[in-house]
Amino acid sequence: MKRVVIKVSSSAVLAEHSLKREALANLFSEVGLLMTRGIECVLVLSGAVGRGKMHRGLTHKQAQASYGQLKLLSEVHDAACEKGVDTALLLISREDIVNRERYHSLQETVYEMLQANVVLIVNENDATSPSDTHEFTDNDRLATILAITINADALVILTKTNGVYTDDPFTSPDAKHIPEIDVIDNQVLSTGAETKTVHGRGGMMSKLQAARLATAAGIHTYIAAAHEPNVLRRLFIDGERVGTYCRPRANCETEFSRRSRWLMSAHHSGACVQIDAGAALAVRSRKSLLAVGVRSIQGNFRVGESIEVVDEDGGTLALGLASIDSDTLRLALHQDETPFNVEVIHADNCILLTALCVISPSSAPAP
Repeated sequence: MKRVVIKVSSSAVLAEHSLKREALANLFSEVGLLMTRGIECVLVLSGAVGRGKMHRGLTHKQAQASYGQLKLLSEVHDAACEKGVDTALLLISREDIVNRERYHSLQETVYEMLQANVVLIVNENDATSPSDTHEFTDNDRLATILAITINADALVILTKTNGVYTDDPFTSPDAKHIPEIDVIDNQVLSTGAETKTVHGRGGMMSKLQAARLATAAGIHTYIAAAHEPNVLRRLFIDGERVGTYCRPRANCETEFSRRSRWLMSAHHSGACVQIDAGAALAVRSRKSLLAVGVRSIQGNFRVGESIEVVDEDGGTLALGLASIDSDTLRLALHQDETPFNVEVIHADNCILLTALCVISPSSAPAP
C-alpha cells in the first residue's frame, strides 16, 4: 500500500463532553509509523460539529462547526506535533468535486502536500453548507470520494465496532462478525444496523454504502474499531486481518481514466434511476440509456450530475452523467407514451460497475 485514506469517526476522538486525547495520541503515533514505511496518509476526521456543541451558547450547526473546527484542529495539531507528524487542514465542499476545474485543483493540492510529507486533516466545510443538508451525506462518503479522487490504494473506516456484523452487536447477542466481504449487495446492506453515536451522523449502513463505492473503484476497504490497539500497524505493516475487509470489485481495472475517476467522485448520493432488463442489456452493451427503459426515479438531480443506475433487482449497474434533470424525466415518464428517444445518460458518460452486487457467506473464516 502506498496511499491510504483513514476516516476517523467522531466517537473515536470525542466523549460526550470532552476530547479523547489519548486516542488522538495513539492515532498519530500509528500514522507516523506508517509514514516511516513510505505509506502516505490522509485523515478524514469527524468531530468538528460535536466539538462545537460543547459550547452551550451555540445551537446552529454552522456556528458549531466554525467554533469546533478551530478547537478540534488545535488539539489535533498538538497531538500530531508530539508524535513528529506535520499536519494541514483541508475543508471541502461538494462544489470542489462537481466542478472539474476545482476538482483538479484539489488533486494538485493533495498531491503536493503528500509529496512534502504533510498529513492532511480533511473535513466537509460545514460552516458554509446549508443548515438542513450535508453535501456529502456524512464523512464516510466524503472519505470514499476523497480516496477515489486521489487514487488511494486503501480506505480505512475507523468506527466503534470491530467491523461488520450480521446484526447490531450492541443489542443482539446472536450477532456474528463478518471478517470479509467479496461484494456488497442489498442483503449485505441490510446488516447495516444504524448504531449512531451522540456526535456522529452516520451508521453502519453509511459505511457499507461508502465501501460499496470504494471497492467499485478498486480500493481495498477496511472497517475496523478505532479503539482496537495498533489497528493501522497491524493492517498495513504486520499484514494482520482486523475488522472487516471489503475486497475491490472483481475484474476491476487497475487504473481508471482521470475522467472516470471524477465521474465516480461526483456521484450524487441518493439519486438513481431503476431500469428494466432491456435497458440494462443496452447499458451493458455500452449503449446510451433512454427514458423508455426507466422504471422509476429516486431523488432529484440536475443535468450533468453523476447518478446511479440500478437494475430490476436493485443492484448497482453503472454511474453516469445525467443528460436530463429529474423533474423533466418524471414528466416524460408520466406521459401516456414515453418518448423513445429521450436520452437519460449518453454511453460516453457512463461507467459500468457490473460486479458490485453479492457477498461471501457470513460464516466465512478469516484468511
